[in-house]
Amino acid sequence: MRITKTTAMTLCALVAALAISPSTNAQFLNKLSKGLEKVNKSLEKVEKVLNVENGNTKSNKTADNNASSNQSSAQTAINGEHAGAGKEIRDRIVMPHFTPKTRFLCKDVAYNTLENNPVSEGIFALPEYNREYGYGMYYGFWTIDGKRLFEARYEQLDNRPLFDNGAAVVKSLKNEKGVQFATILYSDGSVRELPESYKTVSQFHDGIATVETGGFNVKTVEHFCINTQGERVWKGLGPGEIMEVGYLRDGLRRVKVRTETSRFRYVTRWGFITDEGKWAINPTLKEVREFKNGYALVIDEADKLKFIDTKGATVYEFEGTASTLQYAQEISDISDGYFVKKSTIYDLAGNAKKSYYQATGFTDGYAFVRESMDGPIQVIDTHFNVIRTLYGVDLQSAHVLIGCNNPKFGKARVGTIDKRNVVTPRGDMLIVGPTWPQQIGDFAPDEYAPCASIFKDGATGKEYEYVGFINRQGEYEIVFSADETASGPYIDIPIVNDPRDSIPELKPLPPVDTIPRGPKNVTTTKYKVRVIAHPDEGGQVVGDGEFKYGDTITVGAKANKDWRISHVACSNRFAKTPKPNKFVVRGDMDITVYFLKNDNVTPIRTGSYAGNLNMKLNGDRSIVPFSVPVYLETSETSALETPYGSNTQGFLAIMINPDEKIVGKSLTSSEHKDAATFSLNAFFVPMKVGGVVENGGKQYMLLDGGEVKINNLRMLGSGAKTADVSAIESAMVNLMLYFDCPDTNLSGSSYRVEMLDIDQATGAFTLGMLQRIDPQYGWIAAGSDVFTEIERGFFVTKVDRGFPADYFNGVRLTPTAKRDDVLWHPTPGFFENDLTWLERYVAEMGAKFRQYQSESDLLKGTTFKDFGDAFDRIMKMK
Repeated sequence: MRITKTTAMTLCALVAALAISPSTNAQFLNKLSKGLEKVNKSLEKVEKVLNVENGNTKSNKTADNNASSNQSSAQTAINGEHAGAGKEIRDRIVMPHFTPKTRFLCKDVAYNTLENNPVSEGIFALPEYNREYGYGMYYGFWTIDGKRLFEARYEQLDNRPLFDNGAAVVKSLKNEKGVQFATILYSDGSVRELPESYKTVSQFHDGIATVETGGFNVKTVEHFCINTQGERVWKGLGPGEIMEVGYLRDGLRRVKVRTETSRFRYVTRWGFITDEGKWAINPTLKEVREFKNGYALVIDEADKLKFIDTKGATVYEFEGTASTLQYAQEISDISDGYFVKKSTIYDLAGNAKKSYYQATGFTDGYAFVRESMDGPIQVIDTHFNVIRTLYGVDLQSAHVLIGCNNPKFGKARVGTIDKRNVVTPRGDMLIVGPTWPQQIGDFAPDEYAPCASIFKDGATGKEYEYVGFINRQGEYEIVFSADETASGPYIDIPIVNDPRDSIPELKPLPPVDTIPRGPKNVTTTKYKVRVIAHPDEGGQVVGDGEFKYGDTITVGAKANKDWRISHVACSNRFAKTPKPNKFVVRGDMDITVYFLKNDNVTPIRTGSYAGNLNMKLNGDRSIVPFSVPVYLETSETSALETPYGSNTQGFLAIMINPDEKIVGKSLTSSEHKDAATFSLNAFFVPMKVGGVVENGGKQYMLLDGGEVKINNLRMLGSGAKTADVSAIESAMVNLMLYFDCPDTNLSGSSYRVEMLDIDQATGAFTLGMLQRIDPQYGWIAAGSDVFTEIERGFFVTKVDRGFPADYFNGVRLTPTAKRDDVLWHPTPGFFENDLTWLERYVAEMGAKFRQYQSESDLLKGTTFKDFGDAFDRIMKMK
């Protein structure tokens, strides 16, 4: 382009409009004339660089002759039409420059910061340090026209935040309770808080994001999709959880699902769904690209690499197999009936049409090629005719290319090559940038590209460095510079600036609007809390509703006649507080109040009874069981005086001699081979008898407490070895037991054992199966997994389920003389005559006997008074 007389007259008219004094006008015109001369010289350099030529001629001379005419010729429209379908007349090729619309912010911003946070839907993220909130990197958001949308107070959640369908996903600041939420920011400045359990949320892809729940509050991790309003979509899609979604291309979007839900198998497959969430191509593919021009490159179950159409039909299959698309980066997408593999162009039948040293895929009917290492970049059409030759640009470092050799033109239908030249798919040059460190980035995904420029003040000679975003006309929309004087003043006439000499300054660049538009209209998530009575006939509950995260709520409950509150459980274990009826809302959660029906307890018949129990030290692994006497003493009037108290109704004791060394032998769990020979001392803490109950036509004796204590465990042999273990081995075992053997305690477990074959004359009876009370399920079989308690020691992990259901089964108790040799604490032999240990042990047991409360006692409602008070108070308020 040349500066014509018409252009000069227009400039003079604009200067006159500025109402500057005549002397100033003369000075300005003088400087302006010099400035325009410099512009002309710069453009002459540009023309020499471009040397654009028509036809297939490679002569530089021909290119020089045609350069001027090409610059003013009709060029390809940049709204997606092929050449000839739409025309755009350009009368010049520009360099990045300022205009009156350019907004300025004095801020030190690196070029790669803008490159990594592109403009999308007219909004870009700007990460920066904000000491007001912490020492990390926080994201703020700006509009391309220089308005501050959100201040820098948000953190990256999954990928870098990018606006899509008016929404982007970030992580909020910690609230007063120290919790951060996944948050949706909207382009109007409003905000939506997502549930606390949403630990990972992807950015939106054409309005859809994937969610992964997690954290200590979540028992089962879920994967699903949400829309920009945070609503779950495609709930019944299946088969399996949705792990990833892509953009909607050709009416389909790729979706990755986990098809194998086993804990130890993680199998994922890809398929394609419609915009309505229906499977168009079932998820049987190992890897896929998104559709482009009606085709997608995929790897199927048989590791075959192939192109498919939108119906899932194979269009072309490559030879051999492929394990991942990472090895298919040299294959372009299909466009205009061709694809490129390793710079050779193929048709859809797989026929090689033409090979080049370098070649891209086609876009809008054109491709960029190079025939030799030293040859220039040429633009070809689908008939392989050269229509342009571009000199002075390097395809090897071309920013317009991506890994699979497809030109990266984006929505603006322009692309950047050599980090400084902006072209259309047809090869028409639009913008020429100066050399490094000044550079131009990609125009994808929006119609703006990051750009770095250096301008020099003509009056002072000072150079200013800028970074910002330019549009496809080369105009800076917004710029950043660390020097506040870099805002100008600059002339407000949209002409091309020489990169080293500025046009005379008249007007400074207008500043950006630093007042953030948001956050406004913050929508906080409400969490549903259900308070449930179990069973329904057991009682009434209050306290449910919808609450904010972190609210403390009060639950009330009242048992019906003949029922009692036995237990309160919350689905979120982190919601509990020291007050049993108060909970902190940690998400959607259920609070269940369990009720148990009161037992009709009657006194047990007075008497003394004896029997024998066949005991196995190591359960079913024990080779030889041994018989132990069982003694039961009862009082119908609760007149027995025991360590449990002076009004005890009875006790049941297993008469193991604590001084006696018991030797046992076990088998391995998998084979009937000797596993170990060991010895130990054992002591059985007598169980308290609580009376008799009838249930379902059966009669049960209530038993509380009871525990078998083990001490002095020694390994005597291992496997076929019969000799004693070595002194070192023995010392190691003793060391492990010293660290991992717990102090003695009396458990609060409550049992009941069925009384069978009762002799009404003598009172004799047989003990049946043992049951244990559970606060949630009531009376269930003893030894159930429900009662499992795991204690991990330094060396040994102990698993305790209490007495098994058949522990006393079959023991016949018949009348016997009253015994006075029942032991309530171990003897010196149990501690290998360590009297200090014995005295401490006896003192601890005595205190626990006196303070003993059984599980049944604890479930009688004494600890649930707060629930009743809260119930009455809440009902009164209603």
